Amino acid sequence: MRISKKVLDRQFSLGMILDYCIKHTNHRTVPPIISMLNVFLRNSGNSTQEERDIIDQVEYKLLNNEVDNIRFFEDLIDDSLSEPSGDDKGKCFKFANDFIREKVAEVVNTIYHGEHADLALIEVAFYDHGQLRKRNSHTAFVNTLLSWGLIKANDAELNQIISGIKDKYKRLPTKGYKEWDDIFLNDKNRCNEIGKLLGPTMKYQR
Repeated sequence: MRISKKVLDRQFSLGMILDYCIKHTNHRTVPPIISMLNVFLRNSGNSTQEERDIIDQVEYKLLNNEVDNIRFFEDLIDDSLSEPSGDDKGKCFKFANDFIREKVAEVVNTIYHGEHADLALIEVAFYDHGQLRKRNSHTAFVNTLLSWGLIKANDAELNQIISGIKDKYKRLPTKGYKEWDDIFLNDKNRCNEIGKLLGPTMKYQR
């Protein structure tokens, strides 16, 4: 993900703070700084989704010891980028990098066998493991899978898939899947299977 300079145009800018985090903190010392930034932005009343997403991205990389892969100002800032469009804000995954795409592809290819319920459980698991921006963003989720070439569907089939996922969601508890009662044991086991595929870098967070 790359962000515009306009987003960082604050006195003692967000970019400066995150650059400090990258250069002078690690997975043990960064959480308090990230927490303060999140509280500040969410209470400021004028923070953007792009600002919140970039904080999440830096936090994710630091907590997973991927700091060597961050070159903040070289990789993340692009003078030519404008503020995010409505379509960009609708994207469902917090991080749309190659690692995430490969992991999503692995899960879909392993779990999805043409049943709408399979996609619903995949969406549940990715949300419960902290990888989706919002719960119940079915259209954005399916459109992402479609754009990444992981599923194929025409407009009519796409609507059927989304409707099928919605129907499955209505019959599932809203709490994290590890807390589901035994009446949902099959679905719970399916989500646990997905969780194992996601591995230790995408931990359960509900």
